[in-house]
Amino acid sequence: MQRRYDEHLFPLTCERFRRFGAATLRAEVAFIPVGTQPYSPILAALANPANFTLLLHTEGSRSHCERVREALADEPLHLTSRPIGDGTDGHRIARVVHGEITAAGLPPAQRVVVDVTSGRKATVAVLGAIAAVRGFRQAYIEGNPSRHHPNLYMNERYVAVANVRDYFQEEERTAALALLGAGSFAAASQILLQIGTASGAGAGDLCLGHAAAAWAAWWSLDWRRAARSFRSARGLVATATVHALLTGLARAATALAQAPAGAPLLRHATATLALAALHLHDSVRAAALLQAAVLPPAAGRGEIGRTLRHLRHQLISKDSTADQLKLLHDPLAASAELADWLGVGSVR
Repeated sequence: MQRRYDEHLFPLTCERFRRFGAATLRAEVAFIPVGTQPYSPILAALANPANFTLLLHTEGSRSHCERVREALADEPLHLTSRPIGDGTDGHRIARVVHGEITAAGLPPAQRVVVDVTSGRKATVAVLGAIAAVRGFRQAYIEGNPSRHHPNLYMNERYVAVANVRDYFQEEERTAALALLGAGSFAAASQILLQIGTASGAGAGDLCLGHAAAAWAAWWSLDWRRAARSFRSARGLVATATVHALLTGLARAATALAQAPAGAPLLRHATATLALAALHLHDSVRAAALLQAAVLPPAAGRGEIGRTLRHLRHQLISKDSTADQLKLLHDPLAASAELADWLGVGSVR
């Protein structure tokens, strides 16, 4: 029966998978672990054609790896074998994957495919985790065991694994945080609110999205809208520290909204925004905000100027990108320090 399967049945299955692969987006790199038989790795290589196909094997599966190479010798594939120890060392497997991806010129995630059919459980778990984190295509071969010969599989089919990274929208979140760090608060807010709404469980994204919207309003000197958005963000978190921070921000925005035109608190909050704009290398917005600040008469400008320069140095020296909420908080903290120094009361 084994010989009949090898000579008559399996070649037909190979042809079916070969045709499937011909209609599939060709990958740049394919990672295929080899286990205790050569059949599924052969089918995986045919279904996932790639410019570079890496066969990952242990000492125990080396002979099966050679059988895979022999069976695929006439296929338009560039086959390379890579040992992965006993298949349980996750770091070693990750190093092999990273090294081959780097050698291939770091292709886009959709041009990398990982097969998780064969190999030890630890090997498949590590490869699946890498694929999920990096957004690689992931698939496996599924079949039904023969009723008469359980070691032989029939009706094999290709199954693509859903890209869970798409569900968590990591690329979009990374882009939003980059925009947030660059001071593009409105654009960051739009992406974060969309992510939080789409995921159905994105309270953190929604919180940061509302906070970014509030800071966009703050930059526009729309203190009332900033207060509303900070309150919306506050309602989405349970952490006491973050809740207190957002409460302080909402109160500060409310105080600024209620301040009469030309009040010291309003002027210096605006001046502090101008310093933050300089920190972001936005000289146009900085100039507009400084003009809107209506700085005090010449008699007090010397002391206030020195204080503003000191605060600007503080803003520049802080690593605000390490904590996105801290980025939202820094200019307010500087404004509060100025308000206390001027004796106009706390914005909190």
